Amino acid sequence: MDDFQKKQYEQRKIDERLADSGMTNGSNQSLITQKQEEHRRKQEELNGGGCFAVGTKISTLDGFVPIEEVSESSSVLSLSKSGETNISRVFEVRRYRPARIWKICLTGHSQELRATWGHPFLTSRGVVRTRFLRRGDHLFKLNESNQIVRTCVASVEATKEREVVYNLIVDDDLSYFAGGVAVNSFSFAGKLRLACLKFRRYRGLATPTLPRFDVRP
Repeated sequence: MDDFQKKQYEQRKIDERLADSGMTNGSNQSLITQKQEEHRRKQEELNGGGCFAVGTKISTLDGFVPIEEVSESSSVLSLSKSGETNISRVFEVRRYRPARIWKICLTGHSQELRATWGHPFLTSRGVVRTRFLRRGDHLFKLNESNQIVRTCVASVEATKEREVVYNLIVDDDLSYFAGGVAVNSFSFAGKLRLACLKFRRYRGLATPTLPRFDVRP
């Protein structure tokens, strides 16, 4: 039996098993499509770029501004390596396709943060993505006097909601305050990734946009 005959034989066996289980080619294809869609959504959650839901308040020189209204070159408050507030420029605003929303509640605050699976938060134990935040984690928050204070995570919960989300690529400190809490623009290799974006812009090359987001001026 040559390779072609062997493949035909194997395919017949598969068809027979499907027939015995009452599964037609059509229903089999439907199941495959369903699995592919589930896989696509999981990949989107894992790789969809950390970001925040529409309406998330960003701390700027002009006060709180909804993230969807922040524009390129806007001045936002950031957290320096020394733990002090700084002023940084927004290099790029990214708008993502609808993604699954996670809800982060803070101790003593009625307001909740709404972010995606992978957004990097600045915590007392380093940079931690939404999914891996734990109850009791200390985050860095701006108070009314724009001073840094610590606040605790009360709970982290995945919702079934899917919304258009945004992220800010911030120059200098690579951080900003979302809902008053310090977060990073990137989860890893921030300086290198920002340098690559700047190089592409300097050379007049288009930003390498993936299907999941676009760049908003």
